[in-house]
Amino acid sequence: KFEMSKKSKTNNLEEFVNKLEDENAITSKNLKLLQEPPVNEIDMKLIMKTSFEQDKLKNLSEEEKIDKLVKLKTICLDWMNIKKIDKLDVFTQLETLYLQHNIIEKIEGLDMLENLEYLALNSNKIKKIENLEHLENLALLNLEDN
Repeated sequence: KFEMSKKSKTNNLEEFVNKLEDENAITSKNLKLLQEPPVNEIDMKLIMKTSFEQDKLKNLSEEEKIDKLVKLKTICLDWMNIKKIDKLDVFTQLETLYLQHNIIEKIEGLDMLENLEYLALNSNKIKKIENLEHLENLALLNLEDN
C-alpha cells in the first residue's frame, strides 16, 4: 500500500495549482487575441479574395486578374476590421462600396471614385462627415451607428 506524506501531498497540490495558473494565463492570452482580431488593410489581395470565387481565377494570368479587378462595379469589405480607407484609386468604375462594420474613423481615400453611387459606412467609428464633395454621383450614403 502506497501512502503519501503530508509534504508530498502539499508539493503535488502546489504543482497542480501552478500548472493550472500557467494554463489559465495562456488561455487568457489566447482569449485576448481572439477578442482583438487583426486590423486589415485594403489591398488588391483582400479585394480579390472577397470579390471572386477563387477557383474561377486559377486559370487566369495575373494581368487578366488585375483587369477583372479594376473593372469591378461593387466591392464588399464589411466585417473585415479595416481601420483606414485607402488603395482604391484604381477602381474608377466602382459604383457600390460596402465598408460597414469595420473600425474606420475617417472618410478618406475616395478621391478617384467619381462613379460611386452607394457608400455603406455604417457601424464604424466615424465622427465627422468629410471628403465627399467630389462624389457627384453619390446617391446613397449610410452612416448609421457611428
